[in-house]
Amino acid sequence: MDHGCEPYNAILIQMRLKNLCNTITSKNSLVQFDAMKPLIILIVSLGVGAALTVSHIAAAAQSKVSSEDPNCLNLHLGYGPFNYNTARGRAHWKIVEEYHFTPSVQRLQHGHTASIPQDLDYTLRAFPNQPLALYDMAKYQLAHGYPLGGTYNSVHYVRAECYFKRAIRFAPKDGVVRMLYGIYLQRKGDHKAALKRYKQAEKLINPKRAAELHYDMGLLYLKMKDYAKAREQAKRAYSEGYPLPGLRKQLQAVGEW
Repeated sequence: MDHGCEPYNAILIQMRLKNLCNTITSKNSLVQFDAMKPLIILIVSLGVGAALTVSHIAAAAQSKVSSEDPNCLNLHLGYGPFNYNTARGRAHWKIVEEYHFTPSVQRLQHGHTASIPQDLDYTLRAFPNQPLALYDMAKYQLAHGYPLGGTYNSVHYVRAECYFKRAIRFAPKDGVVRMLYGIYLQRKGDHKAALKRYKQAEKLINPKRAAELHYDMGLLYLKMKDYAKAREQAKRAYSEGYPLPGLRKQLQAVGEW
């Protein structure tokens, strides 16, 4: 099984870290949280070990989102789809990164080949389970809304949920995808659905790389005022070396740490 530890990913991590260091300009924990989270997500995803067999990939490539959700259009693209967690898939990554998932797109500053959502759309059609692209698409739509009426190569834009659904079907053993879906749903305020995705992710993510998941579950339980479970998740996250203090500080603020 390919666990996604090719040297090229080390380059991605270094590039992302450099970009993030330039982004962090405040000591405010929320600024640090948004700036650091993509790097943490990428590191988690590199160890998820969610490789698919050729038969799984072929079956997923033939399926259509529209058959599962009438509000989602078919996301098939001529290039791909490729599994980001396999060496075979990542062999096709460089060209997508160079033309569509450039540093400016990753930072949601401006598009490269087209607009930001168009470049993210192309990236996710080619690599459905690319974690940073999923996170960025979700973050973009949460900040700017859903770009109704837009088209790209005669294909309508789709909601963030559609990209997550396709990624889950394409890479059903990729727990990071479900975790990211949970983060998106949590930020939308759908706590019940977010918790469902987090619990699914917990069964799939390597326990030694689950600090990000426990941190996010802790934030969710805190929002739901289930302080005992929030504290439990926080302790698990920090025992695994999670670097951001925000959850602990919020628990301290309500006298639960």
